[in-house]
Amino acid sequence: MIAPCIVRSYTAPQDFFWEYAIGNRPSTYTFNYLQEPCRYTEKFSAVLENGNSLPKFMTFSQAGGFVRIYPTNTTDAGDFYIIVTGTLSNFDIFTSPTTTIEPALRVSALNPPSSFIYKQSFKLTLRVSAPLPSYVFVNNTAPFFVPKPVDVWFYASDKFVKGFGPAFDNEGNAVTVTPDFGNAARFVLWDKNSNTMTIPANATTS
Repeated sequence: MIAPCIVRSYTAPQDFFWEYAIGNRPSTYTFNYLQEPCRYTEKFSAVLENGNSLPKFMTFSQAGGFVRIYPTNTTDAGDFYIIVTGTLSNFDIFTSPTTTIEPALRVSALNPPSSFIYKQSFKLTLRVSAPLPSYVFVNNTAPFFVPKPVDVWFYASDKFVKGFGPAFDNEGNAVTVTPDFGNAARFVLWDKNSNTMTIPANATTS
């Protein structure tokens, strides 16, 4: 049997008021939850306060802890009340029927005790205002990856697999990813369906 870390506190960000005027560049709001003393992974979800799905002009990251908006139509103007919820992976660990933790620590998935800390929410209020009369809509922003790609390092003796994306476009256009690996194209394999790069073990440029 194992004795996993017990979460003593899981704190959501304070409620936040966010203003955006149509005609500005895309805007991003990032948030962080705090857990002590553990380091469980988190996943995030968001819905409007009335239970409806988020508007199409909003991109929400379930893993990255950020919201990106880019309203471009006057019909997007208005107030949006969003409930963001963070959930820790300890819930799955403590409630799994196949868990190997001590019996005394196990938790019912249907009726977890109030003392079991695994979920917290906060309210994000977004106010989108209409553009000035002189504003001209230009729907030609570049597509982007979520999360943003970063430099990667690997050992040439080991197989390396790295996925990118998914890729998004604010205007809803189809996105095709075409990488340029330069000289590395001799040994780098690219899966265009999943945007995944694979480098076989012992790859070499020679």
